[in-house]
Amino acid sequence: MSKIKVYDNGGRTFDRYTVIIGKSIYAMSHNPLYPQGFDQYVGEIDDMPYDFPGIEEGKEVKDIKELPEEVLKAIKIREA
Repeated sequence: MSKIKVYDNGGRTFDRYTVIIGKSIYAMSHNPLYPQGFDQYVGEIDDMPYDFPGIEEGKEVKDIKELPEEVLKAIKIREA
């Protein structure tokens, strides 16, 4: 299983969650699997500047089980 980190910017932007799976970064809304949702690959952590906004502006989610169900589903899909 890949190491997963999630950062939450509290809803300041539509892509509220920054999800890091291994070294891959994804930006997600609270409903990433819906047609009006957002779930996009951003790049690899090694290729990002140290001040990547999703990480710098967000608060790390300590227990990912507390994320919305749709975000958890999207993470499982991305992790596969």
